[in-house]
Amino acid sequence: MRAAKTARSRSKVAGRPPEWEAKPDAAVGGTGEREGTDPASGPSATVDFRLVHRITYGFTEDEAELFRRLGHRGYLEYHLNHEAIRDDYVDYRLAEFVSLNATGSDFNNLDWWTCVHETVQAHVLRALFSKRQLYERMVEFWCDHFNVYVNKIGKLNTLYQRDVIRRHAMGKFPDLLMAVAKSPGMLEYLDNTSNVSSRPNENYARELLELHTLSIDGGYPEDDVLDVGRCFTGWTYHWDEAQPNFGQFHFDPSSHDNARKYFLGIEIPSNGGIRDGERIIEILSAHPKTARFLAKKLLRHFLTYEPSEALIASVAKTYTDTGGDIKAMLRTILSERNVARYATPKFKRPMHWLISSLRATKASVPFIFSLWWGFLDRTGNTPFFWPAPNGYQDREDLWVDNIQPKWQFAQNYALNWVWQVTMDTFGLVRTRTPRGVVNRLDWLMFGGNMPAAEKARLLAYLPANPSADQVREAIGLALAMPAFNRY
Repeated sequence: MRAAKTARSRSKVAGRPPEWEAKPDAAVGGTGEREGTDPASGPSATVDFRLVHRITYGFTEDEAELFRRLGHRGYLEYHLNHEAIRDDYVDYRLAEFVSLNATGSDFNNLDWWTCVHETVQAHVLRALFSKRQLYERMVEFWCDHFNVYVNKIGKLNTLYQRDVIRRHAMGKFPDLLMAVAKSPGMLEYLDNTSNVSSRPNENYARELLELHTLSIDGGYPEDDVLDVGRCFTGWTYHWDEAQPNFGQFHFDPSSHDNARKYFLGIEIPSNGGIRDGERIIEILSAHPKTARFLAKKLLRHFLTYEPSEALIASVAKTYTDTGGDIKAMLRTILSERNVARYATPKFKRPMHWLISSLRATKASVPFIFSLWWGFLDRTGNTPFFWPAPNGYQDREDLWVDNIQPKWQFAQNYALNWVWQVTMDTFGLVRTRTPRGVVNRLDWLMFGGNMPAAEKARLLAYLPANPSADQVREAIGLALAMPAFNRY
């Protein structure tokens, strides 16, 4: 028992969760070099791990074992029931971030930079180590859908991420939309704090319609945008950090436009007060164009860049039938039939590629700083740092040319030249023969489904008796190869 505790302690200090400890290579049997096999786990190429790749930040042996044990439906339900998944290691790592649980006047004693740093580091750490992988993917999705710019909202981002995005990421969309509308982070970011009856500001109203619900092709006239803006006059928040109510929503009736308004032909009666804005949220949440817009965007995120009209209609129907239940929509999107037929390879954005690289190679990451400044900042994909309200885009053409930083990071990481990030190379590959190394990387990165052409290139690179540096370089090449840039 004492030895087990020691191993767990070492894992925590090294920035590696206990289950990532190297396991005895009892099943290698001397070679472990059969084509398409994992030396420790046996045949794998016959298993279709596409769902694992789709709903996580990268394939791992633990996720593969869960999938093989539970099957497609059971594995999906396991991740949909995220609150039942224990995440002790992540909880342990997050305990050092003092700002994450701050409320009210606590923020008066925290500097701006600490709050910003800790929200970014926590986001990356969760993506890397959390067992609640689908939940974290949904958090990322909503962070982009309801984007805010941390440089503009500062400390409010801590509250926004914790109390709005993370709280509602797997709930119902109408609840999430209302929480966003009343969040100080969004109110500050899109200038609704200056939206008053004497000087209306329609910034939030415009993005609410174009980016959050109906889409830019939603069919609403300009007058409707202006009236929606008037509905949200007086929506603000308590801004004094020294007060216990800092960061709480506040409706100021003296700043509200109480005149009659119209939206999509629906009358918003005069003297409605706060109900004007709430009524707009309710109309938008129930609108069929909102259902279609979200259906298409979720399908693009999890399944394919070009979802068919039939797929969009089926997911939109689920939204309407369930009142915007996010888990129900994910069940429809990620059904076994859909994943088998439509899960065409998608391009990993820089953060996705980074996290999948570290997960596949069981990285030790005691601190996040070098990942942020050494890679995410260079590739323009640092969480919460996209200034425009449309969020980081899920489009291959915007990211495909950003390849040089990946090559550089892959090689530096494989050679253990990245500050505060290391891998146990030979604890990982467990062999020094060329075919054994390649088969092991095939399993760790693809679950035994690495394209034959990529395997041939790696085999061609490695000599008969590769040196330690050549094995490390082969790992770097595998991380940088075209196939690993897709999922």
